[in-house]
Amino acid sequence: IIHVIASNKMPQRSTVNTFLAAIAGLIILCILLLLIFPFERFSFLLPANQQEHSLFYAFILLTLFVISMLSTLFNSMLSGNRFFWQQQKVYLVNTCISIVAYIILFICRGKFNISFTVFFYFYLAIMALPAVGSYYMYFKYSRPAYSFTFLNRTQLKYIFNFSMLAYFCNVFQFLSYRMDFWFVEYFNGNKDLGIYSLAVNLAQMLWLLPQAISTILLSYSGAESPEKAIQNTNALGRIAMLLILSATLVLALTIQFIIPLLYGVAFVKSAFLFKILLAGIVPFSITTILASYFAGIGRIRVNLFCSMIGFLVCLVFDLILIPEYGNTGAAIATVIAYFSSTA
Repeated sequence: IIHVIASNKMPQRSTVNTFLAAIAGLIILCILLLLIFPFERFSFLLPANQQEHSLFYAFILLTLFVISMLSTLFNSMLSGNRFFWQQQKVYLVNTCISIVAYIILFICRGKFNISFTVFFYFYLAIMALPAVGSYYMYFKYSRPAYSFTFLNRTQLKYIFNFSMLAYFCNVFQFLSYRMDFWFVEYFNGNKDLGIYSLAVNLAQMLWLLPQAISTILLSYSGAESPEKAIQNTNALGRIAMLLILSATLVLALTIQFIIPLLYGVAFVKSAFLFKILLAGIVPFSITTILASYFAGIGRIRVNLFCSMIGFLVCLVFDLILIPEYGNTGAAIATVIAYFSSTA
């Protein structure tokens, strides 16, 4: 959505109508699946031995799905039209409200009998806030004039092809991020996995800056001239690299004190793994920015190719290194995979 709106490839009203229709179809499909799915035989989606509450859990799943879909649609429209400040105001207000609400809930937990069900309704209300805020900003700043129009077959084909390539990029990227978790648990058990997952999650927090930049760059790459898009990509890549390198140097010197302080001495080995992962996290931050540039100009196949390279390299080195070296081998395999994708 961001790509086709920013590059003016599709009429905005037709795009919104088409995706609203698609969301409605997905909601109907979800309702049918929740009604016919044999939860009594498969408890991996809902808690086991809770059949009397199955409708409640189904309602929770469906509501979260609807909130997620609508929030994504309206935020994509705002991003495609480059209303980033309006989006940030929604995030800021939502964060403040959420913090205050959870503090009040924590204080009141002893005075009132807050059941698990009541907490879920509270959680749904908190989760709905950003979707409501995004719709308000969309309605105020980005909503196109109403007309009952939809994308034609050619436009739908373009969006479907682009979206499927982007989807497979995300699948391969997700597998690259999480595959080592499964192998570490299989070969070395939950203890090593806990130590390794902490190191990975802390290291990947360094990607918050390039991910924020990539969202903005995706919009501008589609709207600017090719020369200007390349200049923006180069400049933002240098800025991100400078800031991440600075943060990396500080963390490399202090992480061995931070992790035991926050998580206890049982996780002290995470600091060593964190330092190894930094060697791959830093260069891969540039890949995040380059990927948004290629997506913005419509060359999503480049991202798919790089994601597949990273996945295959990670798979091979995970199988070679993890059985022999445990979570240290997983960290080394991840660094090699990140370097491969970046190159």
